[in-house]
Amino acid sequence: MNEEIRKGAVEYATYISNNIPQTENEQAKYYFSGSLAMLLLSSATTLKPISFDNNGNITKVEPTINVSEKAREAFSMGLRPISLDIDIVCIDDRCFDRKGDIYNLGAVRKNCKYATSLCSVWGKKNEYGYTHNGTMYFDWLGDDREISSHNLVILETDDGKKILITSPAELMIHKFSEMLSINQEKQKEKYEKDISDFACIFNGLGEIEALPKDIIELLGYMTTVNKNSAVSKLSYLDLSEKIDRVYKDILPKISTNLQQDFKLFIDGTSKFNKEQIAIEKQ
Repeated sequence: MNEEIRKGAVEYATYISNNIPQTENEQAKYYFSGSLAMLLLSSATTLKPISFDNNGNITKVEPTINVSEKAREAFSMGLRPISLDIDIVCIDDRCFDRKGDIYNLGAVRKNCKYATSLCSVWGKKNEYGYTHNGTMYFDWLGDDREISSHNLVILETDDGKKILITSPAELMIHKFSEMLSINQEKQKEKYEKDISDFACIFNGLGEIEALPKDIIELLGYMTTVNKNSAVSKLSYLDLSEKIDRVYKDILPKISTNLQQDFKLFIDGTSKFNKEQIAIEKQ
C-alpha cells in the first residue's frame, strides 16, 4: 500500500504540473506544499533549492543536493494517504483559469491510476456513484497567508520529472509549529501523525546534511514573510511548555546520530520564542 501511495503522489503531481505548468519563462506560478510535498520527498533523487519573490522571479539558486537511499528510506517512513485536499501555494492564480477540466476530481481519477491510493476519500462511493466530485480539492494557501517570498526546491524524481515544492526545512518547521498549536490531548491522533511526519523529514534531511544551519535566522525569515501561518505564533505566544513537551515526544523517533542536532533545533526554537516574547513585552 505504501508503494502505491508513493506512486500516487508522483503520478498526481506529474499529471497536474504537465497540464498546468508550474513555471513560465523561469517565473514560478505555483507549487505544492503540505502532505503531498512531504510524500514526494520519498521519490526524490535530487533537490535544488531555489528562492522566488512574490512575483515569482528567481532571487537565489543554491547547489543541487543528491538524495541518498538512506534519506529516501527516512522520508518513506511518513508515507500515508492524504486526508482530502492538496495544498497549493499560488503565486499567479491566473495559471488555473479555465483549467477546471484538468484538476476536477473526475479527471484526476481518470488520468491517475493511483489517485484513490493517494487519497482513499476520493474513491468513496454510494448507490449514486462517487461521493466526492468537482474542483474544490485544492487548499489555496497563498491567499490567506500573504506569503511575500518563497523558498522552494526543484525536486527531481526517479523518472526525471521536476516538481516545485516548499523547501523541506520549511515544511518541517510548519509541521512543528502545528504541533504547538493543537490540543495534544483532544487531537491525539493528529498530534501523533504530526510527530511521525516531523521525525521522518528531520531524519531524512539529516541524512543529506540539509537541516537548517541557523534555526533562529530561518524562523525570523519565516515569521516575516508568512505572518498568518502557525509559525508566527512563536513571535507572540509563550510556547515554552509546549516546546518542551513536543521535544520529549519526538526525541524517541529521531535517529540516534541526529539527536544532538535535534536538541540544537529545539534550543534554537526556544531561544527565538523567548526573545520574541521579550520584545513583545517592551
